[in-house]
Order: sequence, then structure tokens, then C-alpha cells
Amino acid sequence: MKDFIKKLDMVSDNHNVPKEIRLEKFCDFIIKFFSTDSYKIGGFSPDIDIEKDKDYVELIAMWAEKVAKDMEQGCTADYMGRLYEQMYLLKSKASANGQFFTPESLCDLMARITEKDDAELNTTVVNDCACGSGRTLLAHFMKVTNEDRANAGRYYYDAADIDLFTCKMCACNMMIHGMQGKVVCQDQLLLPTPTAIFYINEVRYPFPTTYYSIRVRYPKQEEEERKVKEGKA
Repeated sequence: MKDFIKKLDMVSDNHNVPKEIRLEKFCDFIIKFFSTDSYKIGGFSPDIDIEKDKDYVELIAMWAEKVAKDMEQGCTADYMGRLYEQMYLLKSKASANGQFFTPESLCDLMARITEKDDAELNTTVVNDCACGSGRTLLAHFMKVTNEDRANAGRYYYDAADIDLFTCKMCACNMMIHGMQGKVVCQDQLLLPTPTAIFYINEVRYPFPTTYYSIRVRYPKQEEEERKVKEGKA
């Protein structure tokens, strides 16, 4: 963990990114790197300068390798959540928002005791309306895929959180695990127009592939822009 944070700090220094937003900026780069726009143009997203951003690309490779090692051992690989805890948990933002993540061991236990086997189900939706970094959903995915890798396509993960940063972490976590689903940035009690919706791994299902993707929509921004256009019309 410390070696990755050191590398992240070095890359962030190269790009003049302030300490308090370094992990979020890394998530932003991952989301751009795996954007569905890349598949439309047959290359990297237009927002990425592959030469200028080479160090961020290397950081993605380092992150993916660490996640893969955890997954090979059948472990819940919430690397984003662990980084967040190390870098921000005791800082003002986490304390103000009450962001204290559920221990991974407890998430694993919850996944084991709540899953009901049903061979007749084709696709099951698994929901977490206060997802944080997605740790509970990751634990469920690892449980069902450790039992049978074919289960990966049987589950659709529907995540939500009020905080945009944690939604980005959850989206990145779900994507790198090969999960299908979406992450909605929205207050699940008041249900206003979502700030953002991240659609995860649409390119992998229903026909399994080795590709990963994140598609992002900003409904609140789209709504405001539409109102401005209607006002001008």
C-alpha cells in the first residue's frame, strides 16, 4: 500500500495535483481511460494524451496488478477503499461525511450469509444504496465467482451513494473486477436528479469478453443545460 501511495504522490506532483484530491484525480483518469468513447474511435479517449499521461497509465497497470493478485487468492480487492482509508479517513472530509468504511472481513461475512442460491434465476440484481467504495458488492461478487466463474454474468450490481468521489471509487472497483452494473450518485432518500451515473462493463455482457468499460452520464448537468436552452428558445 505504501509503495502505491508513494507512486501516486510522485505522479500527482508531476501533474501539480493537490494532495487532497490526488486519489479522486486518479479515479477520473481511470474513468477516462476506460471510457466507452475509446471503443467508438478505436483508440484512447480524446481526453487522454498518451505521452503526457504515460505515468498515469503506468499507475493503472500497477493498480490492476495488485487487484488481480488479491482476486487470484479469492479475496475482496477493495484497493480504492484501502487507499481512501490510508489517505483520507481521519481527515476532515471523511469525518464530516461520516465515511467510515465497513471492514472487508465483515463484508465477506455478510456476503456469505445473505446470498440465496437459486439455479432458476437468470439475472439477479444486487443493490447497495450507500455503497461507498463498493466493498459489500465486491464481497458478494467474489463469493459467487469463487464458487463458479460463470456466475459473473448472472448478477447485475446496482450501487448508489450521495458522494461523487466514493461513486467514482465504486465504479473503478466494479470495473476492474469485471462486474456488470451501474453506480448512481444520488441521495437515495430524497431521490433528486442524479448528479452522475456510471454504467459499468457494458462491453463485457451479455457476451463475455476480456474488455472493460465505464460510460458516464451527468443527468443533473444535462437537465440544467436543457433548461438554459429552453429559456433561450
